[in-house]
Amino acid sequence: MPTATVIDVKNPAQRDAAVRRATEVLRGGGLVVFPTETVYGVGASVAHPQAVARLYEIKQRPAGKPFSVHMGSPDEVAGLVDLENQPTVARLCRRTMPGPITVLAEVADAVIDEKVEALGLPPEARELIYSDRVVGLRCCDDPVAGPLLSGAGAPVVASSANLSGQAPPLTGAAAIEALGDRVDLVLDGGQTRYDAASTVVAVRADELNVVREGIYDERYLRKLLMRTILFVCTGNTCRSPMAEAIARHELAARLGLSPDEINGQNWAVASAGAFAADGAPATTEAVQAVEKLGFVLTNHASRALGLAHIRAAEVIYCMTEAHRQAVLAASPESGQKVQLLSREGEIADPIGSGLSVYLQCARDMQRWINARLDELGVVAVEPQGGQP
Repeated sequence: MPTATVIDVKNPAQRDAAVRRATEVLRGGGLVVFPTETVYGVGASVAHPQAVARLYEIKQRPAGKPFSVHMGSPDEVAGLVDLENQPTVARLCRRTMPGPITVLAEVADAVIDEKVEALGLPPEARELIYSDRVVGLRCCDDPVAGPLLSGAGAPVVASSANLSGQAPPLTGAAAIEALGDRVDLVLDGGQTRYDAASTVVAVRADELNVVREGIYDERYLRKLLMRTILFVCTGNTCRSPMAEAIARHELAARLGLSPDEINGQNWAVASAGAFAADGAPATTEAVQAVEKLGFVLTNHASRALGLAHIRAAEVIYCMTEAHRQAVLAASPESGQKVQLLSREGEIADPIGSGLSVYLQCARDMQRWINARLDELGVVAVEPQGGQP
């Protein structure tokens, strides 16, 4: 018979009180079983080493092999890793969390010490979170797990709520049967959303390695990691197509690639019009201006700016403030990545003007595109053979 307290949280009206009770158990050094979007988990607060020791005993896990840290919000990732200097980890977490993924991230010793101290934990807590300078990051996309983990007051380490050798539970009933006599509280949320475990991905420098495929496969994750630069103007027939062509060539030169190879190297360059119709070609003057810079703008077809374009982009460079506001109106949460291309002001529309005006516009954009590539950390490859 289960000795744990069991609370049914399938009814949303019961969740707030249940989550408060569960956070009290975690804060008090107890073990809690909770639903996630994949399988049921069992967690302990690292503020209570004795609770983590119980978790190791239940899972028969070797000492020195930490459990993943489970979080309720992607904002909590920054408390465990140096996102500023780990752009691939930052990009992967930003684009997949909350969600069914566990990211194994390397962290430097000095950063670990800094993060542990900032969390208000004793130095020995680092061994409960990091192993060989690696931390497992899991941000659950579940209405019960999210507030529970965020409210625990300290990082929560967790594993699937089953004994060693058993299948991870997909229902509260299965979790109760597996661990009901070994934990302090079970939150029964019924059937989980998915019937598989989270995908486990290891990130070393800029390399991604799928350790265990789950809900996400490797192809999908690599697509998510694509670094997309999006240029936005009005009709997507002159300024933004010129910027797209210029950026593709400048980026290719820095990476030591041909422009046609860019999209196969974790990069994509695109353009759209905030008030565009689909399918219009670039203006003749735009094609000629880009050509005079030594680049190519052919086979362009305009496209209307859509929410999918905005969400896929890492950065969005707009020609005017009106374009920036149009992007923000469609996606208010995209504020930080939406900027004017020029830091000196707006780039005027050359439509209806002669080739000389288009050429000056293209040169201005080329200057700012290179400045923006510098900001993105795209450094030119070293020439081969020692030649300048």
